[in-house]
Amino acid sequence: MTAYQIQKGIRIVACLALFVVGIGAGFAQDETKRTKAEENQGSAKLASLDRTAAKQTISYQLLDWKGMHFHDSAQAQKHLEIVKKLGCVAKSGQHSGHIDVKYHCQEWKSISLDNAESAHQWQTWLQSAGFDVFRQQIDPSFSQGAEGIEFRLSDWKTIHGDGSAEQAKFIDTLKKVGCDVRVVEHGDHSDIRFRAPTWCEIRIADQAAANQWTEWFKSQGFVTRIVNEN
Repeated sequence: MTAYQIQKGIRIVACLALFVVGIGAGFAQDETKRTKAEENQGSAKLASLDRTAAKQTISYQLLDWKGMHFHDSAQAQKHLEIVKKLGCVAKSGQHSGHIDVKYHCQEWKSISLDNAESAHQWQTWLQSAGFDVFRQQIDPSFSQGAEGIEFRLSDWKTIHGDGSAEQAKFIDTLKKVGCDVRVVEHGDHSDIRFRAPTWCEIRIADQAAANQWTEWFKSQGFVTRIVNEN
């Protein structure tokens, strides 16, 4: 990463510093180890949201240690503070005339943003900082409905593509429900890779349709659970 890219990333994050410091609820939450108070606060916020104007959520993970070199101590400190606020294990130290900032994040964590522009800025910064990033973006047709389904596929699943219309529809469906989908061409065939590493939610019109979608997700290797808002 060049010094220009580092400075650009720092500027983006600096513009969002009030978010980092002031909106702690829902920020850098460990998806499996939230406190009861955080759960209650999160539920209250979600209940007040119009589903057509829901917050943008970005999830991120960094399994291996990532090291970045800085020659400016202020930039190094700023980067260190940011990754710590994101919930990373982080440390810094002097080395051969520069400053090393090292960090990792074993569990998937998430941040919630108020709009798509902020979400895009954070997604770009997280990726440039070495994180594996997942952002569910669902088709509007799956954003409203009486029944809710949550689904998850922690690891990438790969199937061989055959270029058929049926498979094109399958890819389109995965994208519409918000999965991370990659299609890699290999000369005589393509590999279709997909995942949903954190719990994702779609809304379905009725119980019968929800049951059909639940079976479809399970047939593709996902784990599912029904959303109970009562």
